[in-house]
Amino acid sequence: MKKAVLLLTFLVLAGQTSMAQSKKELKEKEKLEKYTAMKELINSNSFVFKADDALTQKGRRISLNTSDNLLTVNQSNVEADLPYFGVVQFASTTSESGVQFNCEAKDYQVEFNDKKQKISVKFSASNKNEYYDLYLTVSGSGYTTLSINSNRRSTISYNGKISKVEGATQN
Repeated sequence: MKKAVLLLTFLVLAGQTSMAQSKKELKEKEKLEKYTAMKELINSNSFVFKADDALTQKGRRISLNTSDNLLTVNQSNVEADLPYFGVVQFASTTSESGVQFNCEAKDYQVEFNDKKQKISVKFSASNKNEYYDLYLTVSGSGYTTLSINSNRRSTISYNGKISKVEGATQN
């Protein structure tokens, strides 16, 4: 009788361990599939970043859910219309108050960290008054941090998500 109880206990515990391993493996597989989809999206050179909030250099978080705050990458062209909250070192004579440009990306670089499932995208852009260095850090699930350095303003970061550009064709 003792052997039967021990055997039954062992089988129940082994079954629970097996189920836990299966759930963990399933989660890891899902995570890898999302990361692979993000890699494909970045490699397409056609995606849009929508900012949900801004983080100023002084650590102030500002919600941006009231309007579209976008950075669009479409092949070699980049377009941004993002609000700016921070210190302006050199004032502009134009009426632009945010980060705004529509130009060709310069020095566009992508790095994949498959171990950490993180993607880094770096490039430069400019408008007639300002030069920007942009750095995106994309997680496997699409959550993204965008940091912007400028020759006229203090650094600002945005948190949001990237997605496919509507109507874009894949390479």
